[in-house]
Amino acid sequence: MSCMFLRLMWNRETRALKFLIMLMVLCVVPCKAFAGSEPLETVKNGTEKVLQVLQDEDMDQEAQRARIREVVDEHFDFHEMGKRALGPHWRDQPEEKQEEYVQAFGDFLFGVYIDRVEEYSGETIAYESQEEMEGHAVVHALVAGDETEEIPLEYRLHAVHEEWRVYDVVIEGVSLVNNYRSQFSSFLAQNTFEDLIRRLEE
Repeated sequence: MSCMFLRLMWNRETRALKFLIMLMVLCVVPCKAFAGSEPLETVKNGTEKVLQVLQDEDMDQEAQRARIREVVDEHFDFHEMGKRALGPHWRDQPEEKQEEYVQAFGDFLFGVYIDRVEEYSGETIAYESQEEMEGHAVVHALVAGDETEEIPLEYRLHAVHEEWRVYDVVIEGVSLVNNYRSQFSSFLAQNTFEDLIRRLEE
Protein backbone atom coordinates (compact mmCIF):
# COMPACT_ATOMS: atom_id res chain seq x y z
CA MET A 1 0.00 0.00 0.00
CA SER A 2 1.26 3.45 -0.83
CA CYS A 3 2.81 5.27 2.11
CA MET A 4 0.53 8.20 1.26
CA PHE A 5 -2.29 6.46 3.13
CA LEU A 6 -0.13 5.77 6.16
CA ARG A 7 1.18 9.32 6.48
CA LEU A 8 -0.58 11.62 8.93
CA MET A 9 0.00 15.34 9.23
CA TRP A 10 1.12 15.51 12.86
CA ASN A 11 4.77 16.27 13.59
CA ARG A 12 4.84 13.74 16.42
CA GLU A 13 3.45 10.97 14.24
CA THR A 14 4.09 7.90 16.38
CA ARG A 15 2.52 9.38 19.50
CA ALA A 16 -0.42 10.77 17.55
CA LEU A 17 -1.13 7.42 15.91
CA LYS A 18 -1.08 5.71 19.27
CA PHE A 19 -3.51 8.18 20.80
CA LEU A 20 -5.70 8.22 17.71
CA ILE A 21 -6.49 4.53 17.73
CA MET A 22 -7.08 4.65 21.46
CA LEU A 23 -9.51 7.52 21.01
CA MET A 24 -11.26 6.04 18.01
CA VAL A 25 -12.16 2.89 19.91
CA LEU A 26 -12.57 4.34 23.39
CA CYS A 27 -15.03 7.06 22.50
CA VAL A 28 -17.77 4.92 20.97
CA VAL A 29 -20.57 3.34 22.97
CA PRO A 30 -24.35 3.12 22.50
CA CYS A 31 -26.13 6.06 24.09
CA LYS A 32 -29.62 7.40 23.47
CA ALA A 33 -29.35 11.02 22.41
CA PHE A 34 -32.92 11.81 23.35
CA ALA A 35 -33.17 9.70 26.52
CA GLY A 36 -31.31 12.03 28.87
CA SER A 37 -27.76 10.99 27.99
CA GLU A 38 -25.16 13.61 27.17
CA PRO A 39 -22.42 13.44 24.51
CA LEU A 40 -19.74 13.79 27.18
CA GLU A 41 -21.18 10.85 29.09
CA THR A 42 -21.18 8.85 25.86
CA VAL A 43 -17.46 9.38 25.50
CA LYS A 44 -16.68 8.63 29.15
CA ASN A 45 -18.77 5.47 29.22
CA GLY A 46 -17.12 4.27 26.02
CA THR A 47 -13.70 4.57 27.60
CA GLU A 48 -14.66 2.16 30.37
CA LYS A 49 -16.32 -0.30 28.02
CA VAL A 50 -13.38 -0.73 25.66
CA LEU A 51 -10.81 -0.74 28.44
CA GLN A 52 -12.66 -3.73 29.85
CA VAL A 53 -12.16 -5.51 26.54
CA LEU A 54 -8.44 -4.66 26.44
CA GLN A 55 -7.96 -5.83 30.03
CA ASP A 56 -9.94 -9.06 29.75
CA GLU A 57 -7.31 -11.77 30.23
CA ASP A 58 -9.79 -14.48 29.24
CA MET A 59 -9.93 -13.11 25.68
CA ASP A 60 -7.09 -13.76 23.26
CA GLN A 61 -5.96 -11.08 20.82
CA GLU A 62 -8.20 -12.31 18.03
CA ALA A 63 -11.27 -12.22 20.26
CA GLN A 64 -10.39 -8.77 21.59
CA ARG A 65 -9.95 -7.38 18.09
CA ALA A 66 -13.21 -8.93 16.95
CA ARG A 67 -15.04 -7.38 19.89
CA ILE A 68 -13.47 -3.97 19.29
CA ARG A 69 -14.41 -4.16 15.61
CA GLU A 70 -17.95 -5.03 16.64
CA VAL A 71 -18.14 -1.94 18.87
CA VAL A 72 -16.59 0.33 16.24
CA ASP A 73 -18.86 -0.91 13.45
CA GLU A 74 -21.95 -0.42 15.56
CA HIS A 75 -21.21 3.01 16.95
CA PHE A 76 -18.62 4.75 14.77
CA ASP A 77 -20.27 6.39 11.76
CA PHE A 78 -17.97 5.30 8.93
CA HIS A 79 -20.59 6.36 6.36
CA GLU A 80 -20.55 9.98 7.50
CA MET A 81 -16.82 9.91 8.10
CA GLY A 82 -16.12 8.45 4.66
CA LYS A 83 -18.47 10.93 2.99
CA ARG A 84 -16.74 13.88 4.63
CA ALA A 85 -13.29 12.47 3.86
CA LEU A 86 -14.18 12.16 0.17
CA GLY A 87 -15.47 15.74 -0.02
CA PRO A 88 -16.95 16.89 -3.35
CA HIS A 89 -16.00 13.60 -5.03
CA TRP A 90 -18.77 11.88 -3.03
CA ARG A 91 -21.67 13.31 -5.01
CA ASP A 92 -20.03 12.30 -8.30
CA GLN A 93 -20.43 8.60 -7.48
CA PRO A 94 -23.52 6.38 -7.80
CA GLU A 95 -24.94 4.95 -4.59
CA GLU A 96 -23.47 1.48 -5.10
CA LYS A 97 -19.97 2.95 -5.52
CA GLN A 98 -20.45 5.11 -2.44
CA GLU A 99 -21.33 2.05 -0.36
CA GLU A 100 -18.41 0.08 -1.79
CA TYR A 101 -16.09 2.93 -0.86
CA VAL A 102 -17.52 3.26 2.68
CA GLN A 103 -16.94 -0.45 3.30
CA ALA A 104 -13.38 -0.24 1.99
CA PHE A 105 -12.70 2.94 3.97
CA GLY A 106 -13.95 1.41 7.23
CA ASP A 107 -11.93 -1.76 6.70
CA PHE A 108 -8.87 0.30 5.81
CA LEU A 109 -9.02 2.46 8.95
CA PHE A 110 -9.49 -0.55 11.18
CA GLY A 111 -6.66 -2.42 9.47
CA VAL A 112 -4.24 0.49 9.78
CA TYR A 113 -4.89 1.25 13.43
CA ILE A 114 -5.82 -2.06 15.09
CA ASP A 115 -2.19 -3.02 15.65
CA ARG A 116 -1.85 0.04 17.87
CA VAL A 117 -4.75 -0.85 20.16
CA GLU A 118 -2.51 -3.02 22.30
CA GLU A 119 -0.11 -0.09 22.78
CA TYR A 120 -2.45 1.45 25.34
CA SER A 121 -0.37 1.94 28.49
CA GLY A 122 -2.46 3.84 30.99
CA GLU A 123 -2.94 7.18 29.26
CA THR A 124 -5.67 9.21 30.94
CA ILE A 125 -8.38 11.40 29.45
CA ALA A 126 -9.73 14.44 31.27
CA TYR A 127 -13.09 15.57 29.91
CA GLU A 128 -13.54 19.34 30.01
CA SER A 129 -16.75 20.41 28.32
CA GLN A 130 -19.34 19.68 25.65
CA GLU A 131 -21.27 21.72 23.12
CA GLU A 132 -24.55 20.69 21.47
CA MET A 133 -25.83 22.27 18.26
CA GLU A 134 -29.03 20.90 16.69
CA GLY A 135 -28.17 17.22 16.53
CA HIS A 136 -24.40 17.72 16.59
CA ALA A 137 -22.01 17.83 19.53
CA VAL A 138 -18.36 18.45 20.33
CA VAL A 139 -16.70 17.04 23.44
CA HIS A 140 -13.46 18.72 24.53
CA ALA A 141 -10.86 16.69 26.40
CA LEU A 142 -7.18 16.38 27.26
CA VAL A 143 -5.16 13.18 27.07
CA ALA A 144 -1.90 12.63 28.94
CA GLY A 145 0.55 9.85 29.76
CA ASP A 146 3.52 9.48 32.06
CA GLU A 147 5.98 10.56 29.39
CA THR A 148 3.87 13.04 27.41
CA GLU A 149 2.40 16.47 27.93
CA GLU A 150 -1.34 17.02 27.68
CA ILE A 151 -2.78 16.81 24.17
CA PRO A 152 -6.04 18.64 23.37
CA LEU A 153 -8.77 16.59 21.73
CA GLU A 154 -12.18 17.08 20.20
CA TYR A 155 -14.69 14.32 19.67
CA ARG A 156 -17.26 15.26 17.03
CA LEU A 157 -20.58 13.44 17.24
CA HIS A 158 -24.01 13.61 15.65
CA ALA A 159 -27.37 12.07 16.43
CA VAL A 160 -28.33 9.13 14.20
CA HIS A 161 -31.61 7.31 14.93
CA GLU A 162 -31.58 8.71 18.47
CA GLU A 163 -28.00 7.65 19.18
CA TRP A 164 -24.83 9.72 19.43
CA ARG A 165 -22.25 8.51 16.93
CA VAL A 166 -18.69 9.74 16.41
CA TYR A 167 -17.75 10.91 12.92
CA ASP A 168 -14.44 12.70 13.54
CA VAL A 169 -11.64 13.02 16.09
CA VAL A 170 -9.44 16.13 16.20
CA ILE A 171 -6.01 15.92 17.82
CA GLU A 172 -4.02 19.10 18.48
CA GLY A 173 -6.24 20.92 15.99
CA VAL A 174 -5.82 18.36 13.20
CA SER A 175 -8.96 16.57 12.00
CA LEU A 176 -8.75 12.93 10.96
CA VAL A 177 -11.43 13.54 8.31
CA ASN A 178 -9.70 16.62 6.89
CA ASN A 179 -6.39 14.79 6.79
CA TYR A 180 -7.79 12.02 4.62
CA ARG A 181 -9.76 14.48 2.49
CA SER A 182 -6.49 16.14 1.51
CA GLN A 183 -4.81 12.81 0.75
CA PHE A 184 -7.76 11.40 -1.20
CA SER A 185 -8.10 14.59 -3.23
CA SER A 186 -4.45 14.41 -4.25
CA PHE A 187 -4.81 10.73 -5.16
CA LEU A 188 -7.96 11.29 -7.24
CA ALA A 189 -6.31 14.10 -9.17
CA GLN A 190 -4.24 11.43 -10.91
CA ASN A 191 -6.28 8.24 -10.45
CA THR A 192 -9.84 6.98 -10.77
CA PHE A 193 -12.36 6.38 -8.00
CA GLU A 194 -12.08 2.65 -8.64
CA ASP A 195 -8.31 2.96 -8.11
CA LEU A 196 -8.97 4.56 -4.72
CA ILE A 197 -11.28 1.75 -3.65
CA ARG A 198 -8.78 -0.89 -4.78
CA ARG A 199 -5.94 0.84 -2.94
CA LEU A 200 -8.01 0.97 0.25
CA GLU A 201 -8.90 -2.69 -0.11
CA GLU A 202 -5.22 -3.63 -0.51
